[in-house]
Amino acid sequence: MAKTMPQNSNENARAATGGAGDDAAAAGAVPSGFFSAAKPAFAVRGFMLDISRCKVPTLETLRLLIRQLAALRFNQLQLYTEHTYAFREHEEVWRDASPLTPADYAVIAADCAAAGIELVPNLQSFGHTERWLKHPRYRHLAECPDGFFHELAGTHRPASTLRPCPETLAHTAALYDEFLPNFSSPLFNIGGDEPWELGLGASRDACARAGKRAVYLEHLRALIELAAKRGKRAMFWADVLLEDREPRRKRGAGSGERGDSAGEEGIRDEGKGVRAESAATSQETTLIPYPLSLIPSAALSPRSLSCALPVIWGYDAGHPFDEQCAALEALGCEYYVAPGCSCWQTFHGRLDNAFANITEAVAAAERHHAAGLLLTAWGDNGNHQPWWTLYAPLVHFADLAWNGTGNATGSTTGESAVPPVYGRDAAAGASAVPRVHARDAIAAVFLDGDRALADEILRRGVTDRRFPRQVRNKSALWEMLFGDPESAAATYAAAAAGAAAAATTTAVADIAAATTGAASTASAITALELAAASALEDLALARARALLATGTGTGIAATSTDTAAAFAARAEAAIALYERAWLARARPGGLAESVARIRAALTPPAVR
Repeated sequence: MAKTMPQNSNENARAATGGAGDDAAAAGAVPSGFFSAAKPAFAVRGFMLDISRCKVPTLETLRLLIRQLAALRFNQLQLYTEHTYAFREHEEVWRDASPLTPADYAVIAADCAAAGIELVPNLQSFGHTERWLKHPRYRHLAECPDGFFHELAGTHRPASTLRPCPETLAHTAALYDEFLPNFSSPLFNIGGDEPWELGLGASRDACARAGKRAVYLEHLRALIELAAKRGKRAMFWADVLLEDREPRRKRGAGSGERGDSAGEEGIRDEGKGVRAESAATSQETTLIPYPLSLIPSAALSPRSLSCALPVIWGYDAGHPFDEQCAALEALGCEYYVAPGCSCWQTFHGRLDNAFANITEAVAAAERHHAAGLLLTAWGDNGNHQPWWTLYAPLVHFADLAWNGTGNATGSTTGESAVPPVYGRDAAAGASAVPRVHARDAIAAVFLDGDRALADEILRRGVTDRRFPRQVRNKSALWEMLFGDPESAAATYAAAAAGAAAAATTTAVADIAAATTGAASTASAITALELAAASALEDLALARARALLATGTGTGIAATSTDTAAAFAARAEAAIALYERAWLARARPGGLAESVARIRAALTPPAVR
């Protein structure tokens, strides 16, 4: 097969912003007083960015991010990878993805080293391999080559989990041999979460004999051994480890407010062995982690699972971090805790949830002596969120990971959810150390000092407060554009009843107009992203109105002030703006797929 190695270029960013790319911007220093503690609360303060769900940042975007992370005293970075690395013998997997290359990683690794940040390799090695398994060449490695019925999503899904067998291990070992030499870190995140269809296909008999979790853990142990033989200590997502072996179901616990529409990439933070609810049922679990000594293996080597590093993750406010941390602490595990930015499946972020989730995760990690923290940013179902949705969660996490939760100010619920100040030294008194407003920290580090734009980001981040009907793991406006017709219409109807939708329509128009004249490079790109997000929110409201009025979505134009042609023109203008904003920070690979999801959402079901 002829090799077509991807090229590095920043032309996309320059063209999208009229000639000024994000490589021209610099990370500013955090305001004095932000870091009030003499030493960090946690030795490991990491950030993981999803670069596999459509959006792969440009090299210069990543280089700037590294400088910004260093300003916030992060000291670990992971780039979540499924298929977005240019493996020499697997071009069909990454051909249209604009993947990172060895040359890219050489630059990224050098920048991380200069900034005091450990670059940890991250490569999915068990579940979430649908980008590989959709190709005929790899089909035989799938647990269910023809796909499977996903009970939680209620749909048939394509193959996403590798079958546990020697052939799969040989395939994975070859990938490790090529990928890992790019990294000097002794750690390696092998993934391992959400093996949805395990036990439904190739491993059905083995799971019937030994149990699904035993089969999973045995294959996980083999993957950990592969990493150990290459000098790496494996990290893995701890969801399966923390599952209850005999979940109990109860009736009547659901509220019908979740809106669980799901795309090809899964349902993040649902069905993790902690709590999975639907309108009719919920599943309670007792957190009984599988004792490491009981993992089925003839002989656990010193570098086997007992020496691996589980990562507890959960992305909802109210996630049972305390129970999960206590369980791993009782087992004597060294482990990390991973909250989320709550930016995915939104156009503006969900700061109320993000701040509460991060605060609760860090507090539990403190109480139960976790070895480190890893803030995560995912890109589920098209990666439609703008880049600036990362800024406020990164600042909030940086404060707590360094200063600890004892210095936190403000409530994590209600109207006080956005913390107004950081860096307060509680022991010395409120006035002993200057306190830093969240706006000032965001502006200094990310926006060339543009405090007004930082204020706008914080304001936009709590947009969901306008909508009385909340949907889990996504914003209300995102649900109006991409959710199933019933959920999208219901979300709009609840808002319209309180005139919130009309207020939001006005707000998005005002925001688009107010942010187009920003001057600095960082602000210019952010302003472009704000305008694109506003345009998508406007389309979301139009779709939801039509669904509420017609029940089918066939009357989008009829329920707006536009003719059909005018609405189509408005939709195309919004998509064009979205494409410009994407290319200001990210490579072209994945853009067509992300846009196709928008077009599909706006296409009436009857004509799809």
